[in-house]
Amino acid sequence: MKRRNHRAWLFAFLIATAVLASAFAGEDFRISREILNQAEIKYGEGAVTRLLEWEEMIRATDRTKTDLEKLEKVNQFFNTRIMYVTDIELWGVEDYWATPFELLSRNAGDCEDFAIAKYFTLKAIGVKEEKLNIMYVKALQFGIAHMVLAYYDTPEAEPLILDNYIDSILPASRRTDLLPVFGFNASGLLTARQRAQGSLPGRSDRLRPWQELQSKMAMDRL
Repeated sequence: MKRRNHRAWLFAFLIATAVLASAFAGEDFRISREILNQAEIKYGEGAVTRLLEWEEMIRATDRTKTDLEKLEKVNQFFNTRIMYVTDIELWGVEDYWATPFELLSRNAGDCEDFAIAKYFTLKAIGVKEEKLNIMYVKALQFGIAHMVLAYYDTPEAEPLILDNYIDSILPASRRTDLLPVFGFNASGLLTARQRAQGSLPGRSDRLRPWQELQSKMAMDRL
C-alpha cells in the first residue's frame, strides 16, 4: 500500500461501505443471481464457486460461537484463499479499493481489500460493529503504509490484529512491527490515542461523505 491522503482513504472506504451495506443480512445473506452472472462472465466459473463458498460460510456460521471463533474462521477463510497482489498488478492503478465481491471474484487483492472483506464478513456473522475497526498502520519492517483489522472485546481492551501478512491473530502488544495511526468503521473515525482512552467514534468533516452516500446507496455490482 502506498502512502496517501487520509481523506482520500476514508472517502474510498465509505464508498465501499455504501456499496455493500444493503447486501449483508447475516443468515439471510444471499448473493444475487445478477452478481453471480457478472462474476462468471468477467472472471470465470471459479469466481462463482468462491462467492458461493463465502455465502455458505456466512449463512452456516453458528451465531452462538464466540467472537474469537468467528475471528479465526473469517481470518482463515480469506488468508488461505486469496492471493496478495498490488493494485498496480491487479487493476492497473496505484490505488483501488475492492469490495469483497471483487476480491473473491479476482481471487486476489491487497491489504485494504483483505481488511474490508473481513470487516463486513464478521459483521454479517454477528460480531458487533463497535468491536471492529479497520486500522491504518505503518509496517515498520517494510517502512510502508498498511491496513489491518482490529478487534476490541471492550473499548479499553487490547485489540487483536487480523492481518493478511500473517495467519495468526495476535494481540497488538505482540505486533511490534506495526505502528498504529488511526482506525475507522462505518460509525466513525478513531485515532490511536482516542482508542487507548476508550473514546467513542467521532463524527468529523471527514465522515460527511458517509451521510451523503447513505441516501444514494449503490447496488452491489462487480
